Amino acid sequence: MITSPIRSHYLPRTISYKKLHYLRGGGNLKARLLQLQKQLAPLGLYIKDVSGDGNCFYRAVADQVDGLEANYMVFKNLAIEFISQNKDVFKEFLPSEVNINDYILNVSSDGAWGDFFEILALCYVLTELLLIRLR
Repeated sequence: MITSPIRSHYLPRTISYKKLHYLRGGGNLKARLLQLQKQLAPLGLYIKDVSGDGNCFYRAVADQVDGLEANYMVFKNLAIEFISQNKDVFKEFLPSEVNINDYILNVSSDGAWGDFFEILALCYVLTELLLIRLR
């Protein structure tokens, strides 16, 4: 059984560029990426672009796990299957007006973003800790 003190918010699956720019703190994105590259270099890490088609989380995981971004659906399906098998746990973290089956159907569609549930599911399935830099 999975337990977590964190409640996930049911987020919209699309976001405008202006809103995304605002959420990322605005400013010069190029300068911020250069700053991040400087922080990563001493660790032997680097920034790698993946296709931004809504499946970018799964593409990044596929790239890191088996070296092939194109295998993203394997990882998306693993996450969805895990959530489906643990519906009783995951539904407790959704707002009462959101049905877990509707949530699963929504995230199953190609291009639907991965959020807290899908990240958590892949951590369990892959038995790995996924580090995600938000800012």
